[in-house]
Amino acid sequence: MTTPEIVEALIRRALENATPSREIRQKMCGHWELSSPDAGSVFACVTGEWLQLETPPTGSTPPLVALEQNRVLAGLAKYAWTATADGLQLRAELPMNSDGDLALRVRDTLAGIVQGIAPPVMLEAGALTELCDATGWPFVVCHPHKMAVDLGLRDVFARARVEQSAETGTVRVSAELEVVPAPMTDVCGDALAVFLLRTAAVVRLVRPVIERRQAHCAIGFEAQYATRPGPRELAHALAALRVAAEMTSREVAVLARDATIARAYLAMNDMKSRVDSSGPTTTASVTLGKGEA
Repeated sequence: MTTPEIVEALIRRALENATPSREIRQKMCGHWELSSPDAGSVFACVTGEWLQLETPPTGSTPPLVALEQNRVLAGLAKYAWTATADGLQLRAELPMNSDGDLALRVRDTLAGIVQGIAPPVMLEAGALTELCDATGWPFVVCHPHKMAVDLGLRDVFARARVEQSAETGTVRVSAELEVVPAPMTDVCGDALAVFLLRTAAVVRLVRPVIERRQAHCAIGFEAQYATRPGPRELAHALAALRVAAEMTSREVAVLARDATIARAYLAMNDMKSRVDSSGPTTTASVTLGKGEA
C-alpha cells in the first residue's frame, strides 16, 4: 500500500471505531459520508494534515443562537459561517498528526455535532409557570424560565429553583443549602463530600452537588431533566429536595466551616487516613446527620 492508502485506511478505521452506529460511505478518495437515521449526515474529508467534519447548511439556526451554542457543544464541534456552504454549518477540524486518539476525538466531536443538529427545545412562554402550578407547591415567577418554590421547612429557610437552560434545554430543579468561602480546608471538603455522598444513598431522586463560583462554593441538591418533566415528576423532585434540605442543612453549614467537627466526623466514619496531620479531636461525641455516626 502507498502512504496515502495507508493514511486513508487509518482514517477509515478511526471513523469506524468512533461511529459504530453510523453507516460510512466513501464518496471519493479522502471523502466519506457518515449517516444515521436520527442524526442525518456528517461529511468527513482529508485536507492536508487535517480531518474535517461538517454538516450541510443549518439554515434554521439564528446566528446569535449559534454563537451561544458554541460554548456548550461537545468535543471540537463549532458553528461556523462558511463561504462554500453559503451560511451556517456545524464543522470541526481535527489534526491527524497530533499525539491524541483520533477515534476518540471524532467520537467526542460527533456528539457535539449531534447537539447542534438537535438544538434545545425551549418550553413555550408560560409553560414552566403552568407546570409549577400543577404541582400544588407555592412558587413565585422570577423569569419566564425560572421559578422559585418555597419548600416549606419550619426551622430552615430553603427555596428550590425550577429553571430551564437556554443553552441545553435542560430543566433543572435545585435547592442551594449553603454558600461558603472558597477554598474550603481539605478536611472540611472531605467531610462534607463523604456526608453528602452518603446522604445520596438514602435520599431518592436528587443528587448532591457543589458549584465553584470564583471566591465561593455553593452546596446543594438537584435533579435535571433533559426533556420536560410532568407535574408529578416535578412534585416528586421538589419533595425529595425538601427531604434532603431537612436532613442536611445544619450539618452542611457546620461541616463546611468547622475543621474540628469535620475531623471528628471523618474519624467516626473510619476515614482516619483522610484526617489531617493536626491530630485527633476531643469532640468525638458529636453526631452528625440522621442515621450517621
